[in-house]
Amino acid sequence: MERVHEFPHTHMDRRPRKRARLGWDVLPTAPKAQVGMFCGQEIGNLSSFGAPSEISSSSLSVKTVARNDSPRGVKMTRMDITYKIYSKMGEGTFGQVLECWDRERKEMVAVKIVRGVKKYREAAMIEIEMLQQLGKHDKGGNRCVQIRNWFDYRNHICIVFEKLGSSLYDFLRKNNYRSFPIDLVREIGWQLLECVAFMHDLRMIHTDLKPENILLVSSDYVKIPEYKGSRLQRDVSYKRVPKSSAIKVIDFGSTTYERQEQSYIVSTRHYRAPEVILGLGWSYPCDVWSIGCIIVELCTGEALFQTHENLEHLAMMERVLGPLPQQMLKKVDRHAEKYVRRGRLDWPDGATSRDSLKAVLKLPRLQNLIMQHVDHSAGELINMVQGLLRFDPAERLTAQEFTMGSVTTQPLFSFGVIADVQYADIPDGRSFLGTPRYYRNSILVLQKAVQAWNQHGNLKFVINMGDIVDGFCPKDQSLSATKKLVDEFEKFQGPVYHMIGNHCLYNLPRRELLPLLNIPSRDDDYNAYYDFSPTPEYRVVVLDGYDISAVGWPEDHPKTLAAENSPEGLVGVERRFVKYNGGVGEKQLEWLDGVLKDATESNQRVIVCGHVPMSPGCASSAALLWNFDEVMSVIHKYDVVKVCLSGHDHKGGYFVDSRGVHHRSLEAALECPPGTYSFGCIDVYENKLSLVGTDRMLSTDFEI
Repeated sequence: MERVHEFPHTHMDRRPRKRARLGWDVLPTAPKAQVGMFCGQEIGNLSSFGAPSEISSSSLSVKTVARNDSPRGVKMTRMDITYKIYSKMGEGTFGQVLECWDRERKEMVAVKIVRGVKKYREAAMIEIEMLQQLGKHDKGGNRCVQIRNWFDYRNHICIVFEKLGSSLYDFLRKNNYRSFPIDLVREIGWQLLECVAFMHDLRMIHTDLKPENILLVSSDYVKIPEYKGSRLQRDVSYKRVPKSSAIKVIDFGSTTYERQEQSYIVSTRHYRAPEVILGLGWSYPCDVWSIGCIIVELCTGEALFQTHENLEHLAMMERVLGPLPQQMLKKVDRHAEKYVRRGRLDWPDGATSRDSLKAVLKLPRLQNLIMQHVDHSAGELINMVQGLLRFDPAERLTAQEFTMGSVTTQPLFSFGVIADVQYADIPDGRSFLGTPRYYRNSILVLQKAVQAWNQHGNLKFVINMGDIVDGFCPKDQSLSATKKLVDEFEKFQGPVYHMIGNHCLYNLPRRELLPLLNIPSRDDDYNAYYDFSPTPEYRVVVLDGYDISAVGWPEDHPKTLAAENSPEGLVGVERRFVKYNGGVGEKQLEWLDGVLKDATESNQRVIVCGHVPMSPGCASSAALLWNFDEVMSVIHKYDVVKVCLSGHDHKGGYFVDSRGVHHRSLEAALECPPGTYSFGCIDVYENKLSLVGTDRMLSTDFEI
């Protein structure tokens, strides 16, 4: 059987999609006569959705006959006796949908009249079979549209459905593609998962989930004002919000039963899973991927992947979700081999145009994309979407896992992070690399961060990754500037943990700095390493990356004399031996070993924090801990450290080392132009940590 999956988009869909248009989604055309739908009879097409006006259908009668090769037939049906036609609800490639009054059931129904073409008839018969199977097991709460009747009239399959409201796509379109409220998105997402879990339990795969195929049960809505400026201004528009979040899934013409080999192309382009594009075969997880795409679209008002090309589509996925797994790229079928080169996606080299490159580059990371439209309280929703949009179908969470409650949607705890504020009341400048630095604006970034952290409401603590004041701060202002920043941090409604950075030491000696930052010192030497346990399951270790350093100690101090500095001409990781980096001393290494041993015995997981990065994979070789190899040797000795967080590098970076430890250097607040920000929240779950970054701080998942 030929399957039709994509059709040219119409002028009514402003999104650049190739998609089949459904009857519920198309506005009626102007009144005119349509010949041949029912035995050559002319039927008036109504363009009004208002009060119904009766349409005569005195000659429309149908007698259906049960067949051995099709679902059970229905009794003799005369359109003029059984159904009173009120209006045309819409039309699509398959045919059209009429709004009718069912005289027997005393209710409004939707009658889908399928074109008398073989492939559409076959799809309709599949849909009827699937609907009858679903109806046999559905007790009314599984979110699938209910079939009332079906009949065959002169080569036209007619399917009678319960009448529902508009599709989610149609609602978005009429609402100028403005997003749904976050609470409604959550409720719709859970209903979709319930529906798909029900289908998958029956070994059915929908294969074509999209906003057009999800109908609101009721079309009722309310209008709420949206102010573009101050509420005192009159620049206000009104946004439609559905009164009810109840939905039902429709269009089961592409639904299939689960089999061993499923290799043909399924799903409308924008909701198509990566395994389908790569020719790896597909099964239940392709429905789950589609739900993830739909949830993002409801959050933003726009399709997540707006493309018509396979390579561009895959590149967009990598831009939003990170690199495709090597094991998937190695197994692509012969039709998809052209998208892979040397074990990686052939991008950007394989791009067909500059416009294609721009379309990919403009996409943000998934968490950032969602956070542009919701607040930090949406961590649960982001966690759900991340589980739905895992590349590997074997690792993608199932609908049953969500509905049975086996997926943890609430984090064990959450905390805030920020790095390299480096405030100074001086004009903007540049780094030695030429990167702009916004010294006065950085305090505004911190203030925005504290405001967001307090609004979150569930943060257990905040970690500042060091460098609170910049080294260019005038010496006579260093103390007051540091106090000013500490005061801003203390506006957070919870504990704040600081660490020492090189710019801290340019401004103040340790004996003043540690008490000011409330850093516990282990001895009279003002060492700044410590640990704490936010929950019984976790321990946080804060390292002093300038224990051995060329700054912060008296010139004749033994640690200053032991510090190595960089001669010019060093290459590779030797470039780390510069004055603004530092090292971890022997005493601190022994302490770290003892802490990790204790965490192992206590069955705790560990997050290690230090101002200076501990892996060349996540930072420039000129911004590394001098003896990072010694520190990592201690960390790798135990299997408890899951994530190492740092600042210092400013541009940010991410790397997973050979032992599975995640390394993340955070983007600097100092380098945020006015109006932009860099801070985040980390949600700690049983199986992962999730950094939800704001603006310039990229969001990152750490699977553990």
